[in-house]
Amino acid sequence: MEKIITHLKHHPFISSAQARKLGVSAVELKRWCDQGSIHRLSRGYYGLETLSSMSPQVVALIPQPSAMAGISALIYYGYTNVVEHEVWVLIPKGHPPVNRPGVYSMRQKEENFKMGLATVETEWGTIKITDREKTVLDALRGNFLDVEEKLRVLKRWIKDPKADRGKLNQYMRKIKIKREANEWLMAIEAGT
Repeated sequence: MEKIITHLKHHPFISSAQARKLGVSAVELKRWCDQGSIHRLSRGYYGLETLSSMSPQVVALIPQPSAMAGISALIYYGYTNVVEHEVWVLIPKGHPPVNRPGVYSMRQKEENFKMGLATVETEWGTIKITDREKTVLDALRGNFLDVEEKLRVLKRWIKDPKADRGKLNQYMRKIKIKREANEWLMAIEAGT
């Protein structure tokens, strides 16, 4: 148990494979979870604290190709004040959805999934996230925000010094998004 606790004091979680390398069996991990010494975060992942609702932590524990997206990414970038009830995870079509409470799976074609992915360092490790421009486009294309909130997202994106209009236009051409998104941007820029 000491090896596991020592590891967890320096890392946010340990996988069952890492525990096996330290000489700890799955039965011992389960017993320590039942005692409350450690907590099961996800299938095959354990930590000293229970799983929080923080999006980066949840995304870090999903083993398949995935990225933080949708409302979770909008909140991460500070583009919306919408309350996050579920962690939004983007996965490519053809992969199974993430069957976990509190996680919503967005699915995109493989080429759209790969486009616009960035990585960020979190205390739970490096995770993938949709970049600012793809996050804004997904918000415009999706039906998870009303029109007023979509306009708020666009206004905040335009004011962001890291916003890249050229990249947004490139993504719009590749995804073949409707012209109305470009018209919205021009209207907002004319009004600001």
